[in-house]
Amino acid sequence: MATDVPAQLPVGDPLPVGDPLPAVDPVPAAKSAAIAQPAPPSGAASLPSQTASSAMVAGRSVSQWSQSLKDDDRTTRLIAIRSLAAFGNEARQPIEQTLGHGDAAMRYLAAVALGDIEDAGRDAAASDNAASDAGASDNGDANASETAGDPPAASDSAASDSAAKSDSAAAGAGGNRATDDVRQRLVEMTESDDSLSVRQACAYALCRMGLIDDHLPLLIERLSYPERGTVCSVAELIGKIGPPAAAATSVLEKLAKENAAGSSGDYHIGGACLNALRKIQIKDENQGEQR
Repeated sequence: MATDVPAQLPVGDPLPVGDPLPAVDPVPAAKSAAIAQPAPPSGAASLPSQTASSAMVAGRSVSQWSQSLKDDDRTTRLIAIRSLAAFGNEARQPIEQTLGHGDAAMRYLAAVALGDIEDAGRDAAASDNAASDAGASDNGDANASETAGDPPAASDSAASDSAAKSDSAAAGAGGNRATDDVRQRLVEMTESDDSLSVRQACAYALCRMGLIDDHLPLLIERLSYPERGTVCSVAELIGKIGPPAAAATSVLEKLAKENAAGSSGDYHIGGACLNALRKIQIKDENQGEQR
């Protein structure tokens, strides 16, 4: 019989599910920026827009939360790394540095945050490319309506479109993507970190970085771990990956059936696996509609 995770863990052992940290409800950066930015007086020039570097979460900046990573109190440090994750790419550097922290819980949260940031960066790059494609289509329509005797310079247009896409890809790959050194460090941690939970968090981050074939198998393997908290945590991570984690579908379906409510199994595990399946399948359906 699986044993519930005790309320108090030894220092350095992260609690993937049901962790005892005080609840943190950080103020979204956009909302905080809107509050901090007063409306200009009537007839006055518009005030400069709020920049990313002045974003606040729970009333504190990236720099302030980064200082809390060094606090002597463990709970304060854990709250700090969670809050930094809410900043996204702006807090990438202090989060990456936390991968070397002595506390396994800090490393776990840092790796998960890096995976979330990486996926957000890919979404932004995809949106930029889609906008670029839409602009190119509009330009093509306008050119087609020109006089037949003065056809558009197709080669110039194609070169311009290609340059726009390259710029967009470079922007996404630069500020919103992990460096080769960080990826290599995560790979090494999946193989050698003392904490199994940290290994699975690093595998999740690498999957979000596009290395699905190499690192999803580790997460699928952990679904058979003989402890509820670990299985539920891994199922949640797989669900966050979405359609690229489709290879885990059969294992998730089997666990969901064996642990369905009313069965002899653990309904917590069954529910976690069902949630993961819904996220994979719903996102997959949406992608199918876009195709």
